[in-house]
Amino acid sequence: AEVAATGGDHLVLQRARSTGAAAGFAATLALMHAAPQAVVHNGLSILAWGPLILAGAGMRGGPLCARPLVFLGKVSFALYLLHIPVYAALNTIDRAVLHGALLAHPWLGATVASLAALAAATLAHLLVEEPARRLILRGFRRGAPAVLPAR
Repeated sequence: AEVAATGGDHLVLQRARSTGAAAGFAATLALMHAAPQAVVHNGLSILAWGPLILAGAGMRGGPLCARPLVFLGKVSFALYLLHIPVYAALNTIDRAVLHGALLAHPWLGATVASLAALAAATLAHLLVEEPARRLILRGFRRGAPAVLPAR
């Protein structure tokens, strides 16, 4: 059990977590190059990734806690769901309307597609995910059942 740290103890714990994260990352790199491909690409790699993930989970500051990165974390599931449909729609628009202008300039096409996917994910997160999350949490707070009975 970890005792609540104050002052200098907090710095010691923070350094220990950073050292653990570095060790986990080093183990992951070593595993990727030393282990057979079947071991690296299945669930056994969690033995190396686990310390790194756990150390990162305890972070309360640093670059991963910056607002833009926290926001990307919040919209990441919507981005995962929508990036392929957005890319496909932009590809169709590029061929039909723009006559392959984006295809002729791959960096421009990738930038436009990424920004469009991020915009779509942001809208989905703000207009669908967050209202649904609030509605679900409000129901739990009132003691309502998690699943409504069938009619």
